[in-house]
Amino acid sequence: MLEKAILDRQYLQGTLMPSQNELCRIYGVSARTMREAFKILEAKGLVTVSQCRRPYVNTNSLDQYVDSISASMKTRGQGDQKFLEDLLDTYAGLEASSVKTLCASEDRLLVVKKLESMLVDMRKDVDLISRYGSSEAVEDFRVRDFSFHSQIVECSDNRIMKSLYKSFLDQLSNLISPVDEALDDRRMKLVEYGYLADAVAIGDRDLSSSLVQVIAGRMRRRLKSSAGTGAIKEA
Repeated sequence: MLEKAILDRQYLQGTLMPSQNELCRIYGVSARTMREAFKILEAKGLVTVSQCRRPYVNTNSLDQYVDSISASMKTRGQGDQKFLEDLLDTYAGLEASSVKTLCASEDRLLVVKKLESMLVDMRKDVDLISRYGSSEAVEDFRVRDFSFHSQIVECSDNRIMKSLYKSFLDQLSNLISPVDEALDDRRMKLVEYGYLADAVAIGDRDLSSSLVQVIAGRMRRRLKSSAGTGAIKEA
């Protein structure tokens, strides 16, 4: 709630916020909860907290924070493999959280309908790839594959993670649906995605989250396999 208030400019950049005691009263939380909240906000770069002073608002925008994370991920001196592994972990955490939010939403069946429509088209793409080796169908499958995940991510209320996700769309697209993906892997995806859509439809948060981790686990295995064969391209 406090993060949203800052991002919604209820507390403006360059100004002091109310004291922690006053904020505890405003939001109806304990001093311990408020201290933990400010640790998170300070880590995100939104505020500065000094002893015996009221919190200072550094920014009302996520852009600076997201840019710093993006730059850090790209320039830590780590190889492509580590960068991609970190990016994949970020994506998996975001989607697992998003799908839980989706399961609790009253509008989840509308989202499920969109997911199922994508799956119908993806099955047609796989059939065309199987029959004719269609390169156009490969690209259509890739677009729908990534759109399937993006539809779920859009349900997240974590604005920072969503912004980070959007900063790495090209890299994530290649991780989620590589051009050279085997036909059997595409077929397995359709099975797993169908299970996921069904779990969301009945609002099973734990099953949905577990299925996201299963799907992400397959991506990790493919990534490690690609690293072993030297097939990783620069992100």
